[in-house]
Amino acid sequence: MPTPNRTARAAIPELGRRVRARRKALDLTQQDLAYSAGMAISWLSSLERGKPKRLELPGILAIAEALEMDPADLIRGLRADPLP
Repeated sequence: MPTPNRTARAAIPELGRRVRARRKALDLTQQDLAYSAGMAISWLSSLERGKPKRLELPGILAIAEALEMDPADLIRGLRADPLP
């Protein structure tokens, strides 16, 4: 059975695009958002590029709050890789 990390990889780049688009719509820098969400700029940058080393629910919740949006709106419609 595939691990959740493997099957969820396809969704991460789209999540990163959504974070970047919302951040820019709010006219925030990565530094502004990282500070508001309580995370490192380097991690936020890697998320926006779709390549975070770790992605966990508390991080998604903190980002959504800093972006002034419902976490459900941030992840709605994301799809994982199809299972083999």
